[in-house]
Amino acid sequence: MHIENRLHWVLDVNFKEDKLKISDPDGAAHRTLFNKECLNINRQHQGNKNSLSTKRRRVAWNSVLRA
Repeated sequence: MHIENRLHWVLDVNFKEDKLKISDPDGAAHRTLFNKECLNINRQHQGNKNSLSTKRRRVAWNSVLRA
């Protein structure tokens, strides 16, 4: 029996969700929702065919998008 489904595994690998220490249940729910939205935006991006973690890092490094 598989405990982790495909979505949870991707969130754990890309956003390190299992390592988060959030004690507030509402804060944890908001963080998970935010991570899911970021994942959906990343998956919809049609530019280059990099991995999801590479796309996430490129956005973080892009100073134009952080303005």
